[in-house]
Amino acid sequence: MTADETPIVFDRMAYPVKEFARVCGLGETTIREHIAAGNLIVSYPNTKAIITTVEGQRWLDSLPTERGAA
Repeated sequence: MTADETPIVFDRMAYPVKEFARVCGLGETTIREHIAAGNLIVSYPNTKAIITTVEGQRWLDSLPTERGAA
């Protein structure tokens, strides 16, 4: 991480998809595309999908560090 990057701080154990996207600064469509591709795993404690902070951090850490590297 460079000096100008601020790490994402999760303040809860899990987030609904829409909130996870907001916290990460990404679009909900982008998050849902990664879920559909199997890159980001959701959990279902009821009928609403959530992303645990552990899974969210794992996914973020797995993303390419250079543009166009995916």
